Amino acid sequence: MMLIAKNSLIGKISSKQALSGKLNNPIIELEPELEDLTVTPTGEEQHFKSEKYGYDNVTVLGDENLIPENIKEGISIFGVVGTTKESWDTTQIRQTYGMFSGNTTMTEAPFFDTSNVTSMSNMFVNCSNLIKVPTYNTQNVTNMSYMFQVCKSLEEIPVFNTNKVQNMNGMFYYCKKLKKITTFDTSNTTNLSYAFYGCDELKKLPLLDASKCTNINSVVGSSLNLENLLGFKDLGKAYTSKTTNYNNYKLHLPSEKLTYESLISIAQNLYDLNLTYNVNGGGTLYPQTLQLNTVNLEKLEATDEGQQILAELALKGWNVS
Repeated sequence: MMLIAKNSLIGKISSKQALSGKLNNPIIELEPELEDLTVTPTGEEQHFKSEKYGYDNVTVLGDENLIPENIKEGISIFGVVGTTKESWDTTQIRQTYGMFSGNTTMTEAPFFDTSNVTSMSNMFVNCSNLIKVPTYNTQNVTNMSYMFQVCKSLEEIPVFNTNKVQNMNGMFYYCKKLKKITTFDTSNTTNLSYAFYGCDELKKLPLLDASKCTNINSVVGSSLNLENLLGFKDLGKAYTSKTTNYNNYKLHLPSEKLTYESLISIAQNLYDLNLTYNVNGGGTLYPQTLQLNTVNLEKLEATDEGQQILAELALKGWNVS
């Protein structure tokens, strides 16, 4: 270091020397002498010791990702030359039908550009060990039928943009570990049949827009642990079949664990079939089926509110059993 005692002394001291004696001016300024250190990053942690001053606590962290495989071919970063060739252009892909079907070793699905994909049908069928799925761009997808069929290890999915999806037939069929669906836009979906069939650990579903749905067959069939289900808003509005108790229109809710509040919400969100078939305009009412099972039916019959709901459903054209 450079020692400057104003008007009296100029000299150098090392970091190990001590100051002694008397100075006419009590103000002492110490100016450190700096040592230049040039460091090239690597994949490992580096340690440096100063030969000039003796300190040895300089550490430069490494980055394990600084390897040739993570750098584009021909590009050098800190002396590491890349070996990875140009990635594929996936912007022209329109369908991913069966892309990873039957892959039983994949646990995490790869991310790629899906901005122009319109169909993801059967994309991950029988990927029995799939756990993690990235947030794909699904802005143009209209078909997600059987997308995750028999993905037995899948517990959750990211929030996909599904506002254009028309077909969700069997989308999560036998996803036995799927625990919950948070946000799901079904406003343009016409087919929800078997969408959540056999989801053993699914306990909660939000209110799903069914205003355009024409196939609700076994939507939650065999999902026997479902407790909280807000219902299918305006289910029946899109019905056109002139057949009473038409199978694709039947809403079957087999879980005996549905809460009383869920049953009320489900009933209140069903559409008035008198409007569907325009009974006031001379049309014929074709009643359709809400199948609850004996346990859930008794939950409603046990209260005055529930009995009133059942009576209103009958007037709206719904046969409850």
